[in-house]
Amino acid sequence: MDAPRRRASSERATVLNFTRILLIGGRCGDPDSWYSKFAAAGVASFPGSQHLCSPYDAGQFAEYSDAFHEKALRDATAAAADSPRQTLVISGAVPAGGAAEDALVNMLRTGVAAIEAFGSGLNLTRHSLAAADVLYVHASPEGAASPDAGAALGRELCRLKGGATRLRVARFYLTGRSDLDFRVDSTLAGFAEACPVGYSDLWSISASVEGATQAVAPYFASKPLPEVILAPNDDSARALLSAARQTLQEEEYSMLGTTGWDNSFPDLVSARKILVTVDQMVFYPNLGMWRTLQQLVQTVQDIGLSSTAAVAAEFDVEGATVDVSWSSASTVSSDPVGLLLEEQMSSYDPRVPPVGRTSVETGLRNVSVTHFTPFDGTFELVYWLHLSWVDPRLEWAMRKHADPIELQLDQIWMPPFLFLNEYSRNTLSSVPAVVMPSGRVSVEHYLRSTFLCHTEKGISHFPFDEYDCAASLAVSNLAVSMDGGLGFDVVHEDPNFYASFSTALDADERRDVVLYKLHFTRHSFKMWLRLIVPAILLNLVGFIAFWIPAPGDSIALGVTALLCTLALRVSVDMPDTSDVTWSELFMTINVSYQALVCFFSFLDFNGSISRRIQRAGRSWRRGRVRMRRIERSTSQGERNGQGQPYFREREGADEEEPSGQRDGVPRRRETGGPSDLLAAARASAGVGPALSLRKRRPSPESLAEAAEEPPADIDFDWVGRRIVVPSYVIVVSTMLIMQGKFI
Repeated sequence: MDAPRRRASSERATVLNFTRILLIGGRCGDPDSWYSKFAAAGVASFPGSQHLCSPYDAGQFAEYSDAFHEKALRDATAAAADSPRQTLVISGAVPAGGAAEDALVNMLRTGVAAIEAFGSGLNLTRHSLAAADVLYVHASPEGAASPDAGAALGRELCRLKGGATRLRVARFYLTGRSDLDFRVDSTLAGFAEACPVGYSDLWSISASVEGATQAVAPYFASKPLPEVILAPNDDSARALLSAARQTLQEEEYSMLGTTGWDNSFPDLVSARKILVTVDQMVFYPNLGMWRTLQQLVQTVQDIGLSSTAAVAAEFDVEGATVDVSWSSASTVSSDPVGLLLEEQMSSYDPRVPPVGRTSVETGLRNVSVTHFTPFDGTFELVYWLHLSWVDPRLEWAMRKHADPIELQLDQIWMPPFLFLNEYSRNTLSSVPAVVMPSGRVSVEHYLRSTFLCHTEKGISHFPFDEYDCAASLAVSNLAVSMDGGLGFDVVHEDPNFYASFSTALDADERRDVVLYKLHFTRHSFKMWLRLIVPAILLNLVGFIAFWIPAPGDSIALGVTALLCTLALRVSVDMPDTSDVTWSELFMTINVSYQALVCFFSFLDFNGSISRRIQRAGRSWRRGRVRMRRIERSTSQGERNGQGQPYFREREGADEEEPSGQRDGVPRRRETGGPSDLLAAARASAGVGPALSLRKRRPSPESLAEAAEEPPADIDFDWVGRRIVVPSYVIVVSTMLIMQGKFI
């Protein structure tokens, strides 16, 4: 009967309350024995219970003896004398047909409730006990599920040891425990079914655990030796291995293995000496058998089931006794990974995703930014891509195997991930997937990828440029959600840039996208040394031409500085783009100022050009003075009522104007013309009258005009010192402070 499966009862008795629970079993001071582990799990499952164990001095295996159980049951009866109906005794297998069984019968007659785990169980009828008068329950996994457990052991043994040749086996049975014989027989039957090659049955013996060493020694002396000895429990297997170590040579012992039952010695399983055993779930508090017994006791107390008959009626069980079984026994292999793969992967299809929506955690770890080329709009990363998700189909119990296992990537379902802006990818390394007992799968890919990045806006600020780039990870499956919960860390940066990083989540109607953001800021110190500082120094050197008195030397210095600035522009790698960049504008300004230095030096060197410029300036100023004088005269004439225009139109080509006038305006007599020279020549020769040159008194207008004329020479050095150099300092300082923000 399975404890959870029960029918509703229309009758309810008085609620029971077990105020005293006694656990019988184990060896005091020996926590490693099977019986001690059993009892320790029971004490932990029923808090407040008392433990009755065999004295340590009684020796090993004394806890299984009839004498120990008889004494423990009598002690329990005496302890429950004051309140037998509120006392529950839980014990391991009570040896049948001896004094211990009689002590159990007497205890039940006093009204104490009892649960016997394992063993063959007590026959109430044979001891004249009525099921309605006593409360006794037999709990054991040795029901219908146990032969199946033995067959599973045989199949696993076939996987471990089966091959092209027949396996040499031997059988060991426990004397007085015929109820355990099926363990050996069902294991052998399961092996024969799984391995068609079959086996060779060398020998079969029956002995107690204490006498196993003496009983098996003659068989170890004969040849051939068995490869596997089938034993009914782990205690027997350990005794057989101890005898083999004492008798066989090291090489022969290394080739020997056994089977077991109970999973009492995990160290022997790990050493591959117990090849396969069964975990009956009796060593784990609140699990397996103890969970079943907890539910049974709780039901008995809540409903008030005071007899075996009441329990049988509640759980719809026929017969005079009640057997409680559990089906959580599992195979424990010395190759747990192989066993898990056999069990988990037999029906697993890697092409089919898990049922429901799968949440995938992602992360980029140990990222190295090997190269960032903003001029091309690409950056290269070498990184570990981490993916993690839960696949319920790969989940297993911790008791089977507590450590993670590794599976090849083609054996499991993988989320269909992709990088939306990935230009190229190289897989540097692929490692197996790691699967945890909870079904969580972790996958790592070591990749080198080139990603695209929009750098048009940032490149205009070169060499003070900054860029926002990202590696956009997505999945092409609507049933898969994604986040960046596994983190993002950069361990190496491009030497030309600072890199800060962060993670963001973006989503649309088709997919989730994880953005692994990178913010690049150029190391501008190198450009200061290679471009900015040299350009400024070259301009400052060129400006020295304004302090050199010799015009030729000024031109030479200006041309040299200009050529050096042009050479500097060519020697520095700058963005090849159609947009205006800070660096191009900066170099253009520097070249322009150097050209301006050369131009001013040339003007200072070429005096005729300088004089022409001066005359042009004077003429322009003279014209402005005349226009102002005419405007003043015109305004005075209008005030006097004369209305005489200052200019009149000529009426004919032969009409002569008064001497000393041109266009009605008095003019100064010019000297030195051809007529004057001819008159002077005639006078000197005595041919004509001598030329009379008298000094005329300057008019007020000529004095005003002369006063407004510019100086005789333009001081271009003064212009360079006071205008060109300060303007350069202002412009360059503004550019350095703004660092491209105005572009």
